[in-house]
Amino acid sequence: MFSYLKNTPLVAATIVGSFALLLAVILGFNGLQSLRSLDKTISVTGSADKIVESDSSKWSLTITRSVESDGLKEGNAALQTDVKKVIDFLATKGMSGKSIERAPTETQVVCFTSTDSNYDRFGNRICASGSSYALSSRIVVNTEMAKEIGDVSQQSTEYALSQGITVNNSSVEYYYNKLTDLRVELLGAATENAKLRAEQIAKSTGKKLGSLQSASMGVFQVTSKQSVDFSDYGSYDTSTFEKKVTAIVRTSFSLK
Repeated sequence: MFSYLKNTPLVAATIVGSFALLLAVILGFNGLQSLRSLDKTISVTGSADKIVESDSSKWSLTITRSVESDGLKEGNAALQTDVKKVIDFLATKGMSGKSIERAPTETQVVCFTSTDSNYDRFGNRICASGSSYALSSRIVVNTEMAKEIGDVSQQSTEYALSQGITVNNSSVEYYYNKLTDLRVELLGAATENAKLRAEQIAKSTGKKLGSLQSASMGVFQVTSKQSVDFSDYGSYDTSTFEKKVTAIVRTSFSLK
């Protein structure tokens, strides 16, 4: 019995050593299998892009008039005349009917001094030393004449100013409405691009490319024509008429 107890540490060490050796063999085997598995596939990202021209646009301009508190009626009538002049001018450029939207007239109190204003419990502005009013009406143009809208917006502003009309002109927004069809086309091209890249990599390692194992769509980007920007969340540029549409595909191929 004492002899057994005396040799217990030696026995325990032997068992632990054997277990560690067995574990090392198992891990080494699994690692080898994983390495072999990795050697049988290759993951490649492909991309494809195309330059397109916008097929619709949105542009807005705001017409304003300043009137005294006792001249709201006359001021509003004058504002409506200004708006009609601008809308009639747009019609001469082929923009009328449903392409024109007009927002309701807005009225804003303008205090004579910037330090004497306050607000009542309803959020209405109160001026201690008197006030005037700023009347405004916004015209929104939605049109498929995307190529012409830039010139029309400039001409409309110049016309308004020549008529003594105060106008604030917003930037033109450009859109491309056939993205759904183009996305399918570019995804196919991006997949082909990924395959070509994979073939070159496989060739450099002395192997041949096998079949496609998996494919997933990455971000879809619409940027300006010369842009090199890239966003992990995708992007949609509306500031330019010509756009670059880019598709990204992540693929995995087997190796022979």
